[in-house]
Amino acid sequence: MSWIWIAIASVLSGALGAMGLGGGGILLLVLVWAGWPQMTAQGINLLMILPVGLLGLYFHRKNGLTNGKAAWPLLLGGLPGVLLGVLLAARRQKRLNLPPETGLDLALICLPVAVVCARAYYVIFEWSAYKDDLLSIFNLRRGGLAIYGGVLGGALAVFVYSRIKKRPFLSLADLAAPSLALGQAVGRWGNFFNQEAYGAAVTQPSRMHFPLAVFIDADQTWHYATFFYESAWCFLIVALLLLFERRRFFRKRGDVFFWYLILYGLERAAVEGLRTDSLYWGPVRVSQALSLLAVLAVCAVFARRRGRFGKWGLLCPLPARAALILVPTRFT
Repeated sequence: MSWIWIAIASVLSGALGAMGLGGGGILLLVLVWAGWPQMTAQGINLLMILPVGLLGLYFHRKNGLTNGKAAWPLLLGGLPGVLLGVLLAARRQKRLNLPPETGLDLALICLPVAVVCARAYYVIFEWSAYKDDLLSIFNLRRGGLAIYGGVLGGALAVFVYSRIKKRPFLSLADLAAPSLALGQAVGRWGNFFNQEAYGAAVTQPSRMHFPLAVFIDADQTWHYATFFYESAWCFLIVALLLLFERRRFFRKRGDVFFWYLILYGLERAAVEGLRTDSLYWGPVRVSQALSLLAVLAVCAVFARRRGRFGKWGLLCPLPARAALILVPTRFT
């Protein structure tokens, strides 16, 4: 079957999918009938996202359900972040001795799960805003996706995938970690265009400039640009992980993933204190608590790997030592 027919099938499937008529099933039948290899079929299936997104936006706008401005955060932040993350994974999967289709597999499996879990995580901690209007749970036009929910959901999807494909979970996590950081670095710019995820108001005129602060139209006030702080730090995480990997600093499976958790956890714990839209569990900022717990858990993993604390004693306080009993041996 020629690429022309594949393109036609993709566009038609996208149109049907945008109208809620299950166009993805038609594309799947076409691909199976054509006998394309798995990686080619997945690549074409990934391209179907484009006509689905564009046609879905068209139909929603035509029916007054959304507007062009609402699509900018996705087009300028989300989609480029996803595509760059997939490309980065495709370049690294051979180095990790993983099959060539692994990067696309993870993207197609983990992304939908991550989005659902990111939304569920947000709704759980903001239940009072949704309990009287359950249908509003499905309205994503006003934001409401929590990164930690997405990370947890994606990790669960990776674990299930590793069990089905019988591939090491930590190798898959190592593959995903730099791509995840890159997706976060690029995706945070969607917050800039959507004017969200900013910090407290800036009161000193000398600090009222970008990138230290960002002007928010809603209240005509300068706020700390916490989205930019996280974007810049995530770019730095990507650079450090790739540099250390090339220099063979990482010796064991999971090292890349664990160092991502440490580096991101430290940044998020600090920056979260500046934000005004944090999710709370009682008086506790949930993201701050999870970040610190993640850092302590990784310290416990490193300590267990050494068999003793040694020089890690400075990095592993008593809570981390206590966490040793909760760290599965297979992660060490």
